[in-house]
Amino acid sequence: TKHAPHQRKFSPSPARCSSSLRSLGGMAFYKVGYLLFAAIILSASVEAFVPTGLPACVRASASPYGTAATTTPLGVGQSMLRTSKSNAASSLSMSAESDSELSRRNMLVLAPALAALYALPSEAEALTTPAKMGKEGTAVEVPGFLQHAVIVARDLDEEVEFWTQGMGMKVLRSRTVDGDVTKFVGYGPESLTSTVGGHFSLEIHEGGRKMQLGTGLQRFNVQLPSSIDRILKIEDAGGSVVPRWFGTADFVEVASPSGYVARIQQAKQATDYPMSSVTLRTNSMAKTVAFMQAVGLTKQPGGMLPFLGDGSETFRFQASGGGEAIGTSIVLEPVPKDTPAVTAGDTFNLAVLCDDMSKAKDAAVGVGAEVLLDGAFPGVGTKVVALKEPGTGYTIILVDPAGFQKEMPKAPAPKPKAAPAPKPEAAAPVAKGKE
Repeated sequence: TKHAPHQRKFSPSPARCSSSLRSLGGMAFYKVGYLLFAAIILSASVEAFVPTGLPACVRASASPYGTAATTTPLGVGQSMLRTSKSNAASSLSMSAESDSELSRRNMLVLAPALAALYALPSEAEALTTPAKMGKEGTAVEVPGFLQHAVIVARDLDEEVEFWTQGMGMKVLRSRTVDGDVTKFVGYGPESLTSTVGGHFSLEIHEGGRKMQLGTGLQRFNVQLPSSIDRILKIEDAGGSVVPRWFGTADFVEVASPSGYVARIQQAKQATDYPMSSVTLRTNSMAKTVAFMQAVGLTKQPGGMLPFLGDGSETFRFQASGGGEAIGTSIVLEPVPKDTPAVTAGDTFNLAVLCDDMSKAKDAAVGVGAEVLLDGAFPGVGTKVVALKEPGTGYTIILVDPAGFQKEMPKAPAPKPKAAPAPKPEAAAPVAKGKE
């Protein structure tokens, strides 16, 4: 039985207070040891594995003052980007015979640039993202955009209450098709034409009690500002805290009434887009990675020490000209060893805005995807292509951007300005001598 909100807010049980404090405490002091360890490993790696000098498109040239090293500008087709096995072997040599060398410091500076060049996406049709999403308020063109996730709830109202009252989202719009109500929630406008738009949203509709949640969807990752009563609000909204030992993580995980998990991390700085990523576990990393790249997503750099990670890969849509990555990302995790294979279930899928859906569909089919639907979405009319990815069986829906924009709520018409009141006429002057 539900109680009045004021009773729930000001009467927390000891058990709830204990779980809240345990969860909040786990978000502090976790990374200190890891950062120290990473710094030591990085320093040792540089000293042990990076040689004194590495040849890289540098040639010796004569000058009036003796022999000088002249650096050849790096461009498309340069040998540095296409290093042969013999070059690779020579670059690891500690020999001082070659006078064309780079220092350790220069090599460390150059490494991120090479990684960025490797991650450049291919030419593709572009969508213009809101200016608020780009650096310094500039719009960015990307080949696609991860727009929303569809989740099926056991009870629509309870699930919406969790994401709005507990997680701080807002109801953005609703839709009714053949009597079935769907609600969209998020942290801001979805429309790409809005300056503050482009927010990732959750499309929630009710599916009854016999739905198969699946084990592949791991969590939604959210970055939120610090709040002393967030856990209490989440529990009041029907959510629950995922148990975790005190001090073992820098985040809190909570579960919605239908079982969907959100991982909350404290935002280091104010952010306009709190939904950072969606984490999926896959039975075949190679197949799922090939599918993600086929529909236009770009693999992101794995950090300074990727060999210390868990084998996960991050994908985002990136600007066609090699610029910044934009929007919510997808994190793929391999199934841990000696763990049963995961299932996609029937309660979750992802929607991606895509200009050239035909090209993306053909590329996806080429890596083993199955076409589930190619045409108008029933009851809505927006053109979509629903694909079943080959690694685990997740459903990814390519959405026509023009049709998506037509689904956006119409802005309220501006109120007509009231006509200015007429100025009072000046009284006629009275002639002298007359009353």
